[in-house]
Amino acid sequence: MLTFTFDAYAVLNSGGLPSHSSGAGLFASSRPAPAGFGFEGTSWWFNRTFGGWQFDARMGVSGSEDFERIDGEFDKPVNLSIVVDKMNLQLWGRYDFGNENAGETARFTVTREQVDALDLVELTHDFRFAASRASEIDNIEVTAGPSTPISHLPQITDIWLAGEARDEVKIRWVTEPSVTYLVERSADLQDWETAIESIPGNGSPVVVTGKTSLVGRQQYYRITGGLVPLP
Repeated sequence: MLTFTFDAYAVLNSGGLPSHSSGAGLFASSRPAPAGFGFEGTSWWFNRTFGGWQFDARMGVSGSEDFERIDGEFDKPVNLSIVVDKMNLQLWGRYDFGNENAGETARFTVTREQVDALDLVELTHDFRFAASRASEIDNIEVTAGPSTPISHLPQITDIWLAGEARDEVKIRWVTEPSVTYLVERSADLQDWETAIESIPGNGSPVVVTGKTSLVGRQQYYRITGGLVPLP
């Protein structure tokens, strides 16, 4: 789980320069966006057109409808976050406007490639609107790792080679309900690649089969899953 959090202040003021098309987000330095728009990614930015904050994942997940608008909350400090669930391949926004006005946006689906490419925090401002100013951004924080405890780590109970050419690996473990699992493999315990993804858990043992990519060489496997709150 990757969480990007920051405080922001936007102005909607007819007596001065208003904030517009300005905010912060997570972007991919290896994926340039169309000319003039920096890099592909997901951001929170203030939109003076409707007078509110916009969680915009359109360039992050390549969907024209992947955004959500939260009306109001200008001329005051707000706290905004982008949450990236690398296991279940989702991202979404969180907002806290104070006075018990806090919540989350819808969750948007991303690909493994899009998630792995995120490596850049970027402050944005569309300078095409000359009669505007940037939103003020402060207290930027990026955290990675579990945000809630898990009931227990997945335990592999059996693993064996199968197929006539011994080019298949079968793995058995007991799943947790409502958890999506991912099987990864490595030749050196340093660099890992996805072997099998999107394995749904139902509380029962599961056996999955994947092709081995390193025939004749030593391989390591691991299972990771979504977070499960402790009882």
